[in-house]
Amino acid sequence: MVILAIIPAVASIIGMSAVGTRISFVGTFRLPLVNSLSRAVVQYVLTLIGIYILGLIINALASSFSGVKNEIQALKVAVYCATPSLVAGILYIVPAQCTGNNSRALRTLSSLSSNSHYDGMS
Repeated sequence: MVILAIIPAVASIIGMSAVGTRISFVGTFRLPLVNSLSRAVVQYVLTLIGIYILGLIINALASSFSGVKNEIQALKVAVYCATPSLVAGILYIVPAQCTGNNSRALRTLSSLSSNSHYDGMS
């Protein structure tokens, strides 16, 4: 878990300081390395705390689901649940691009999704 939690933190350092965010009519904005390092440390610590709290919640709810309370097993389940999002944290290398074309694409997607509906019972 400790090594997996490093992936999004390091990827965000690379993404925000080296790659940067492209902003329309302004150019590319990059965070100073000190800022992205401090952000990554906070992100790493909060990730570990969040997974630990999730483990405590799972342990507390175990008896509600006819399970046996076991802190180690509950923490294993919490880490197992968080693994996909921690691995996907590698995508922080490519930060969101803030361009005018994105808003046009979002409007198109939202109009497509509002036009498609399911008539299951008719």
